[in-house]
Amino acid sequence: PCSARRGGRAGLEHGEAFHVWIVERAISPATGLVTPLIVDAETYDPHPYARDFARYLRGAGRSPETSRAYLPRLARYLNWCIAQARDPLSATVIDLSRYRHDLEAMTRKGGSRVGPGTVAAHLTAVLEFLRFCGAHGYADAEVIARLSRPRFLQHTPVGFDAGEHGQRRFVEAPVVRVQVPSTQPKPLSEEQVSSVLDVPLSPRDRFLVGCLLDTGARIGEALGLRRQDLHLLPDSSVLGCRVRGAHMHIR
Repeated sequence: PCSARRGGRAGLEHGEAFHVWIVERAISPATGLVTPLIVDAETYDPHPYARDFARYLRGAGRSPETSRAYLPRLARYLNWCIAQARDPLSATVIDLSRYRHDLEAMTRKGGSRVGPGTVAAHLTAVLEFLRFCGAHGYADAEVIARLSRPRFLQHTPVGFDAGEHGQRRFVEAPVVRVQVPSTQPKPLSEEQVSSVLDVPLSPRDRFLVGCLLDTGARIGEALGLRRQDLHLLPDSSVLGCRVRGAHMHIR
């Protein structure tokens, strides 16, 4: 059961948030590391399971951007459960369907509805949190398992190991899903690229901008690069790498 406090402010209502759980920045006094944390809006006590979930994301090597994106979405879900008098760790398919409906009814500050991509991102964060709780004994694993079902992969991604005879081509897909229209990204024009490169930048920032422009890497991948990942010589065999030509490794 969640240790949410019911006194004071309520949860979500008509797209507006009266928060019981909020996201604040936590600063380690030992290392100075800044991480997001879900805390009680009145007492600032951290949510125990969300705190462990944030530790799990960090320990699993996920990008810091993942925690920054997931925790506000998770806090919204926890507040919604309080408003609906639901235990967030005993969510059913019906509960997540209602939550999806309420997300789809939300409006932005300008009055526009949130898009399906935003709704899907919220549901992804919530489902990953619930799977974490089920795997670590915070929630009933059988209840959480009902939120997913096996789905056969018609086309496996690059590097996917399907095993002998393809017996591992099944993945756990969420039951409550949102269809997100697939759109091609709009590339920058030559004038836009020039305007970015004309801005005075430090050598580090110029490298990052050039890396994003030339390779198509995601910002989290570029920020996660280390010097040993950059093989900029025509031949990197002395480094134990068989790839020829200048390149970099995304880990």
